[in-house]
Formats: sequence, C-alpha cells, structure tokens
Amino acid sequence: MIEEMLDLVDDAGNVLEVLPRSVVFAQKRNNFRLVIAVFVNHDRTKFLVGRRALSKKESPGALCHIGGCVEAGESYEDAFKREVMEESGIDVSRYEWRLMGHLNPTKHDSRGYVAVYELVVDPAQAIEWNREDFEDKQWYSHDELQQIIAQKSVLMAPNFPKPHIYFY
Repeated sequence: MIEEMLDLVDDAGNVLEVLPRSVVFAQKRNNFRLVIAVFVNHDRTKFLVGRRALSKKESPGALCHIGGCVEAGESYEDAFKREVMEESGIDVSRYEWRLMGHLNPTKHDSRGYVAVYELVVDPAQAIEWNREDFEDKQWYSHDELQQIIAQKSVLMAPNFPKPHIYFY
C-alpha cells in the first residue's frame, strides 16, 4: 500500500510542504488538513458516534466521528466524500449534507486544520462502518454527548469533542 502524502499548510491554507503521513504523525506536526463527518438524524437531535478499532495506532478504542486526513492536492470536500464512502459505504450525493465550518489548531486547539461536515442520515438505516476502522457505533442525544465531553471520563479521539463544542 502506498503511504498517504499530506499537505502541510499555513493559516491561510497555503501549502508549505508535502510529507508522508507517517512523518507528519511521528513529528507530531499540527499543520496538516483533516475532515470530520458528523452523522445526525433529520431533526439534528441525535448523533451517530463511532468507537475506533482497538487495532488503530492513533486513539484505539476512542469515541470518534468518521473522518481522516486530506491527501496532498485533495480538497476538503473531496476528502469528506472519500472518507465517508471508505468508512461507512455511504455515497454523500444521495444525502443532505453541509459544511459546518473549520477548526484551526491555534484558535480551537484542534489537531490540524479541520473542515467539519454534517451528514443527515436515518437512524433506522443500517450503516455498515468499516470494521478495520471501528469497533462499534451508537446514537447519542445532544445532552448525552455534552455530558460525556464535560466529564472527560471516556476516551475520545483528539478532535472528537470539537464539533460539539463549536457547532452544536
């Protein structure tokens, strides 16, 4: 498998250099680009949350949303569509979705520059998340998630709470 190459960018989104993902993570760089896809029900009162596979190198077993790195030369939107397809099998062109906004590592203490998207799905729909990436998934209410985030007693991926803090 060919390793992902990532654009390292400045606050304006200008590409400074391109490095392999393994180098970016080993050097604990924070100026790469990511996408997060927050799955919500139609009235936006429930959120579908995953638990990362225990075999994952980064944050095994942590609560997370679908998402991942934006590859070198790829747009945030294309990365959103690709990651959702790879991790859930969903073609976003058949669903209601929108860009919620961006997170910045300096302003929001996020890991990387993050585009946060919202994808509206039916809770009754069987969504088969990629078992290599996720142990399981569960629907939570807004209040339940706020309680989990406030307690900080549950393992969470670094950017997991950010959409719920800044956009919901």
